[in-house]
Amino acid sequence: IYLRKSRADFELEKNSKTDTLKRHRVILFNLAKSMGIDINKIRVYEEVVSGETIKERQEMQKLLENIELKKYKGIFVVEVSRLSRGDKIDQGEITKILKYTNTLIITPDKVYDLSNEKDEELFEDELTNSSKELKVTKKRLNRGRNSSVLEGKYVASIPPYGYTREKIKDDKGYTLIENPSESVIVKKVFNMYVYENLSMCGIARALNSMNLKPRKAIEWTTSTLKDMLRNPI
Repeated sequence: IYLRKSRADFELEKNSKTDTLKRHRVILFNLAKSMGIDINKIRVYEEVVSGETIKERQEMQKLLENIELKKYKGIFVVEVSRLSRGDKIDQGEITKILKYTNTLIITPDKVYDLSNEKDEELFEDELTNSSKELKVTKKRLNRGRNSSVLEGKYVASIPPYGYTREKIKDDKGYTLIENPSESVIVKKVFNMYVYENLSMCGIARALNSMNLKPRKAIEWTTSTLKDMLRNPI
């Protein structure tokens, strides 16, 4: 069984308070039982990651390696798009491995046998359509993010050092407010860089000698300071 939680699933879970992976696991185990398959012999590959590239999906990589070793007769997925929503290269790689190992793709709606020409065409069409849907979804999300930014909202989940994220009253979304305990350090860093002409190493040493701490790390580093100075926010 291959289970993957997508971006859309996170939004669904916020609204419905459902566990996507748990729900899909139940669906697929029940499907396996109905087909007379011993569920104790099923291995589950599960991950929470974007479906765009294989290289970012460790469980998918392991699954494909074991398929090439011909360990499985078939894969259970809730829908073909869970296997890949990436580019044609990744889709082609997955299709090639499944086809030449004679591995079945088993979904609640259909069993795909890629040795059958019609099934292969249907499978490839499903992957292509899911890739198109992903592009449309990303465009819609980007439009929404851009609109929020133009309204003065902060769309990232973690505020930059020097700020706190605050819920906007009587509206959706968040904005940034100054965090006094951190902003004094931000101002100090800019002052040391612009007026005292200190290097990144010099600023880091100065802050660490004053026992002024970053948000999470033990001490300041040059890379953290560079990010701060380059951050337009």
